[in-house]
Amino acid sequence: MVGNLVLCALRHVAELLNREGIEWAIAGGVALSFWDHTRNTKDADFLIAVDNRSVDDILAAFQAAGLRPKRTPPVVTVGEQRFVQFWYEPPEIDFEIQVDFLFAERAFQQRAIERRLPTSMPDWDLKLYVLACEDLIVFKLAAGRIIDFADAAALLRANRSLIDFTLLRSECQQLLLATELDQVWHEAFPDAAMPGVDA
Repeated sequence: MVGNLVLCALRHVAELLNREGIEWAIAGGVALSFWDHTRNTKDADFLIAVDNRSVDDILAAFQAAGLRPKRTPPVVTVGEQRFVQFWYEPPEIDFEIQVDFLFAERAFQQRAIERRLPTSMPDWDLKLYVLACEDLIVFKLAAGRIIDFADAAALLRANRSLIDFTLLRSECQQLLLATELDQVWHEAFPDAAMPGVDA
């Protein structure tokens, strides 16, 4: 379940990203709820495009909007991936929510930004975007944790009729995640072949 504090952070950051003209998509645990898989999450994750803005400018805008860097320096690099983590404390609430921003710098991540889908929240007059289900599955497989594999299997079960399996398999093959995709498919549907794949 997405808690109220996480939703406060989600709204604040979505307004900030829209105002700054940054292309973005909801990712991580919050994105699961938009694809009919609800899991308790305590932070908000975003994939953001950085091609038209310097990272320093983006970080300055985040801090001006009340986000506090979790680390100094704020940018963390793991392998080829860069990301930043912030704390956000909603007004009049003495509690901080972690907000993570993954920079869409790899080709797959840039394609995921292009495929993002508009979504909405009840009573929010606000443009929201979420990763496509196929891309969210790929992100989960790439993360590689047991909980991420379980999330990927749940996404397959909840959205089987909506998923573009040609796209999903293609992205997994390019990222060397075909074995992981087969694994979670068989976890989700042990007695069925993946659509488009011979039994």
